[in-house]
Amino acid sequence: MSTPTQPRTPFQILQFRLAEACWLWRAWKRLYLQPTSPTKYNTIELMKSAAPAFFFSLLRPMLLNTVILHICKITDPPSGGKQKMNLSLERMAADAPPDPKTQAALTPLLNILKIALVPFKNLRNWMIAHDDFGIATGTSSAPKITDTQIDEVLDTAIQIMNLLDPNYSTTSFGYKDMSAQGDVDSLISALDRSHKYIHEQRGRRPDNFILAEHSNQSPLAQ
Repeated sequence: MSTPTQPRTPFQILQFRLAEACWLWRAWKRLYLQPTSPTKYNTIELMKSAAPAFFFSLLRPMLLNTVILHICKITDPPSGGKQKMNLSLERMAADAPPDPKTQAALTPLLNILKIALVPFKNLRNWMIAHDDFGIATGTSSAPKITDTQIDEVLDTAIQIMNLLDPNYSTTSFGYKDMSAQGDVDSLISALDRSHKYIHEQRGRRPDNFILAEHSNQSPLAQ
């Protein structure tokens, strides 16, 4: 007989929610932002060689929207409509045991996060959850979010969770260390093997893909 798993606390559930957001964001960057090493093919060019460009172009905003929704849910207010409680950072902060030292460090981080989240909330409300008339018809501009902003929001959320974590002094939760079988690296590896196999069967060497270059401009804001 298998031993029943111990129920997770609300804090532990939120830990995994944040870790999942970090994992999804790392996957997006691995596919669409970060260049490969000089010894490997450009990831975008490799994807184009394995499937119609439309497929990965369709996947790009879907995965990015999922990351933004995760961030927005994690940073929701403590309660929503009809006083229904939300599982969020602010809820955990409100329920945390009173400690002047923790509160002194927590308050500025929550304020920084609140300001940084404005474009995220606008993007969720105006383009993901709803279809803003002005943006849809081209009479208003869509909110812009850069990869740096997403990194900073996730890092701030991790700092807040570490402050609230009663076990942080002895055990650090690896928010950015989450992995899964069949993740993006596995996909890229499979595409790479498939690409090489196809060209080997054709009796010629793989094409020389153009390697990605580092750029300060984020593709998110284009």
